Amino acid sequence: MIRTFIGIKLNASDALSDCCKDIQRGLKGEGINWVKPDNFHLTLKFLGKTSEAQILQVIESLREVTARLFSFSFQLKGIGYFGRKKEPRVLWIGVEEGGNLKYLQKLIDQSMVDFGFEAEKMDYKPHLTLARIKKLSDCNKFHRTILPFQNIHFQEELVQGITFFESRLTQEGAIYLPIAEHKFNFH
Repeated sequence: MIRTFIGIKLNASDALSDCCKDIQRGLKGEGINWVKPDNFHLTLKFLGKTSEAQILQVIESLREVTARLFSFSFQLKGIGYFGRKKEPRVLWIGVEEGGNLKYLQKLIDQSMVDFGFEAEKMDYKPHLTLARIKKLSDCNKFHRTILPFQNIHFQEELVQGITFFESRLTQEGAIYLPIAEHKFNFH
C-alpha cells in the first residue's frame, strides 16, 4: 500500500515566489513547515492508503473523467489561514474560479467511492497550502506579516489535466511523485 492523492500541479509565478520568500523572512524562527515550491499543488482528492488493485482502478477512472472535460483557468489570489486567529494551523493562497474546480473535484470524488474511498463530507474549498504551522511565538507578528498579501493577485493558472500522486513522508518533508498524468481531451 502507498499513500496517494489526486491533484493539479502548480508552477509558482515570480509574484508567488516573492510572496513566499517575504513571508518566510518575516516569520523566520517560527515553528512553521514550509511547502517547497516544487511541491505546490491543489489537492482534488486525498485517497490515503491505496492498494495496487486500487491504483489501476484509479488510473482508469481518471482517464474516463478527463476524456470528457475541457481545459479551464483559475486565479491564485489573496492569502489566508485555517484555524483560530490566535492559533492558525495552515497558511494558504486562495483560489478564485467559476466552479470548474468544484465540478472536477465532485466528479473525481464520486468516481473514487466505487473503489472503496470515502466520499468527502465537507464542501471543497480549493487552496494552495504554503505552510503548516506548528507553533508561533508571536501571533500578532504572523498577522502583520501576511496582511500585505491579502488581496494580491499572484497568477492565473491554466489547467489542462490532473495528476495522480504518491505522497512519501520523509524527515525533510513530503515528496510527491507522479503515478499517472491525465490531460483533458479538449483544450
